[in-house]
Amino acid sequence: MKISGGVMVIRRSEHWVIWLLLVISLAGLAVASAFFLRQNNLNMVKLRDELAQADKSGKVEVVNQAARKLQRYVAGHMNTTTGRVALQTLYNQAAQKALEEAKPAEVDSSGYNLAANACRSQLTSYGYQSWASCVANRVGIRQTTELAGATMPDPDLYYVEYAPARWSPDFAGITLVLLIVNAIILIIKLVSMIVGAIRQRLRRSTLANSS
Repeated sequence: MKISGGVMVIRRSEHWVIWLLLVISLAGLAVASAFFLRQNNLNMVKLRDELAQADKSGKVEVVNQAARKLQRYVAGHMNTTTGRVALQTLYNQAAQKALEEAKPAEVDSSGYNLAANACRSQLTSYGYQSWASCVANRVGIRQTTELAGATMPDPDLYYVEYAPARWSPDFAGITLVLLIVNAIILIIKLVSMIVGAIRQRLRRSTLANSS
């Protein structure tokens, strides 16, 4: 009896050690996974800021390089949703080119440029038609000229947005998989323990009734 009791104590101790190791492992993997997911996001933010800085240069090739770099990183890493990144400088340049091309031949360039800059707030706040009306009034021409017929660039073409990988084989992805596996093992052992306890109670109840 003493030997049997000692074996039971050892088995119980082993069970508790296994439970403790599983819980510690689960907590450690959760912390590690959260850390690496955050690092992925921080790296994305850094590359997104680099894209915004590239846009300020006004150079299309520089912007394209930064955009490709961001796209490659986002495509290969989890938790890197970029949101919509506005390429405002490139859009302003394209809009300015369209406005310059719309200048009527009979209008003096210097006067037109002064009027265009003075009416820029109308462009950003109320749109192109409002801007055209403002410029036309300032330079003394009718809005029915080609000024109102200019084609402005589509703003949607000057936004960048990339979708992240659903899972990536990096530290974040690997620790997340290990976390899920560890959680499943813990749940299985918990269910097994509950089922075992129920069976043991039923067995004792059956023995008590038979006696």
